[in-house]
Amino acid sequence: HLFLLVEKLNKLDSEVKTGNLILKENNIQQLFQRVFSMFKEQYGKNFNFTSNINSLNTPVFLFDINELEETLRVLYENAIKYSPEKSEIDANLTQSEDKTIICIKNTGIGIDLNTKKSVTDPYVRANTEVLGMGLGLALAEKTIQQHNGTLEIESDGKTYTKIIISILTQTIE
Repeated sequence: HLFLLVEKLNKLDSEVKTGNLILKENNIQQLFQRVFSMFKEQYGKNFNFTSNINSLNTPVFLFDINELEETLRVLYENAIKYSPEKSEIDANLTQSEDKTIICIKNTGIGIDLNTKKSVTDPYVRANTEVLGMGLGLALAEKTIQQHNGTLEIESDGKTYTKIIISILTQTIE
């Protein structure tokens, strides 16, 4: 466990600075469905998972599949950790001509407004009673920024949290 923590710290420190992405043409819909299905299969008895794909564009564009998969895993893990059993976890993928938006929303405890501003900083956690190191959202945000995207957080502080990833769709021309 300590080894994984050190590995994540090194990744946060080095890869974010150097931007070591492996950009290849990948299918975002397949990745979205695969990660969603994996979490639904593992946690579907305890949570109500729903998903939707709305695409006006080809799902294939340039991104680092391993890094985006890790980002999606972090978002699902957080949604599960910060939600009571039998609550809803909703995932949506929307594609326009030049942008891909992924939203993952949970009906959990929410993130209070003061913490929401800094929750993507390393070692900041939304709730110290829940296990974690405060690195997941920091790594996720850096990965999305490396993909020329943004990570936004919506929450009422009590009943839900929605993470919105927006990535510019780049293709090989």
